[in-house]
Amino acid sequence: MVLVTTRQKEIADQVKKSADPKELNGLEPGEFKKLFLVYVFDVEKCPGDKRFLLDTGDKIMGKLKGSPLAAKTVGRLLRTDPSLAHWRRVLNSKQWANQTNGIMLALELSYGFLPFHLQRCFSYSALFPEDYRFRSCELISLWIGLDILTPSDRNPTFEGIGLSILNDLVIHGFFREYKTDGGLRYVMHDLLHELALKVASHDCVRFRLPDVGSVEIKPSTRHLSISIENLGEYNGKKLKRELEKLKTTLKVEHLQTLMLFGEMDEGFAKIFSDFLGEANALHVLYLPLLKYPVESMLHNFSGLVHLRFLCLGCLPINISKFYHLRVLDLKSWSGSGDFPEDTSNLAKLCHYYTPRDDKLHYDICNVGKLQLLEKLKVFRVNKKIKDLNQSN
Repeated sequence: MVLVTTRQKEIADQVKKSADPKELNGLEPGEFKKLFLVYVFDVEKCPGDKRFLLDTGDKIMGKLKGSPLAAKTVGRLLRTDPSLAHWRRVLNSKQWANQTNGIMLALELSYGFLPFHLQRCFSYSALFPEDYRFRSCELISLWIGLDILTPSDRNPTFEGIGLSILNDLVIHGFFREYKTDGGLRYVMHDLLHELALKVASHDCVRFRLPDVGSVEIKPSTRHLSISIENLGEYNGKKLKRELEKLKTTLKVEHLQTLMLFGEMDEGFAKIFSDFLGEANALHVLYLPLLKYPVESMLHNFSGLVHLRFLCLGCLPINISKFYHLRVLDLKSWSGSGDFPEDTSNLAKLCHYYTPRDDKLHYDICNVGKLQLLEKLKVFRVNKKIKDLNQSN
């Protein structure tokens, strides 16, 4: 037996066989209240010293339509401040009157009460595909590249402040930790991904190739994310025409972020190179599965002097020219080679990832000049130890 779930009735009608689709409603009120109270108080019953909150809490629960996801995000919101004033602010929020979709409304309400720095970091997660399993370093690297992390005395490193923000988003119910054999991952519910796309829509666009026709791009777009699917079955000339249509509204010269998910061949790279010919202001370039020289896709690659976060499937020859680079991610690289001797020019580099803790770590010339590098996993001691004298 195969069980299919969907939020779209049209899909349910297409896949139904011998039985009619079953519409799933919210939890029964009694069970929902138990779940809600667990998210707020960690127990299924309201503690005696918090019973003064119950009347307001019951009214809030009535707006959540029995949704476990809404119980989680709104419950975590109420948990942050168990005062009657805060709970009444949530209950009396004008957002409740804005929509008929109670679940999405509850998620938007929870988002609206987040501190600004958490809102901003959450919204840019829209640039990753739906159902994506994030590594913490991927999210933090993106935030570093977008220049939205501010280290403090409490968290003096980018990694420290990034992990703190990620943990806060988990606590508020916007991410969920997911353990795998490859380590800890973070996932987000598809409705929360939909919310991220909505709140980021003023400057972020994400779409799948070859489905370009229905994409709406605003002139304010600065961050572009594309998933590549089944390009081998697609007509290259048609793809080129549709990308050219996008350029009528997309100001490529203002793009700050380009993220590509999926494998691509050189034919695709050539088509894309025409589309990206004027992309000179990139701060984030994420091409983990690009296995051939990046210059074949971005002819002006060596001129991307504003890069903060670079993720590639191969080591670029002119890497040392990116003086503002803070994160270099080569985890998908399967090749071999040496770092250029002038790699120490990357004076602002703070994170450096490779597929293995090997030569790509211990063979960096003048590594001591990389004073902001937060981790160096391997160092070959038969090199001159003075190379480390300047390092933090």
